[in-house]
Amino acid sequence: MLSRTGRTSYAIVRDKMKKKGEDVNCMTMFMKTRTKKNGSIGDEDSAKAIYQINELMSEIPEDERTTSVGNQIFGEVFGTDARGRVRKEGLVPSLVQSAKKHKIYEERIREDEQRKAQVIIDEVNFKYDSHSNA
Repeated sequence: MLSRTGRTSYAIVRDKMKKKGEDVNCMTMFMKTRTKKNGSIGDEDSAKAIYQINELMSEIPEDERTTSVGNQIFGEVFGTDARGRVRKEGLVPSLVQSAKKHKIYEERIREDEQRKAQVIIDEVNFKYDSHSNA
């Protein structure tokens, strides 16, 4: 997967995108840096990845397409390496990892709330059974 930025650094590409008001995330950076000025995609691997990204994005309603969603989709397409880092991101901290941590945090909260609710249900059932048997 070849980058099409030439001598232009990713930081400059990112700044230009921000100045134009474009959403900047792992996914949009990948697509921007793999697409030629005429809009074509230079190599087959990049084209396949961009196709997968577009397919996943088409399943998301327009109003739900946020930076974190873009980063999650990027993570789904490229997966993680043995250390759990998102591929194609290098050693820099990734927004995808942050999104995954947030998702894990939400799951833990949900599980904790379910446990609390189950305790309350068990208490109510115990009290009900106690009163029914009395």
